[in-house]
Amino acid sequence: MDEINSLLRVCVKDYPGIKMEPYIVAFKGESLIEDYERYINVERELKERTGQPILHITGVDMLIDAYGVKETLSLIKTYVPRMRETEDLSIILLKPSHPKLAKILSATADVHLKITREHGSVLIYGVKPRTNLYVLEMDTSEGYIMPKITPII
Repeated sequence: MDEINSLLRVCVKDYPGIKMEPYIVAFKGESLIEDYERYINVERELKERTGQPILHITGVDMLIDAYGVKETLSLIKTYVPRMRETEDLSIILLKPSHPKLAKILSATADVHLKITREHGSVLIYGVKPRTNLYVLEMDTSEGYIMPKITPII
């Protein structure tokens, strides 16, 4: 738990009744500029303390809910070049409910993977760069769950 509190930061929109933990950072969701400044400060503190690059996992749907589509796009246009400069790794998640936004985000990405479910199986493939189709399975042979991708030939 100490390691989680030290290394993990989960950014959420503040709401009544939120259970605050040391790793949770709550944002008001009112001003994108203020919240992004705070986010940068949290990022900077973590990076200075660890001396390591950061893995960012961002749910675009949450950003759209808090700030709207236009402001979210504006943020991402600032965010993507920043990730390249800082040499951090950013994973941006987007549900299929925003196909136009997916096209725009795909253009900014170095790698674009698509995950879908067909006939009860989870399939994954690369849109950018183009890859073959793989089935995503869970391997429990070591006594714990690890994802395993198997090519579909």
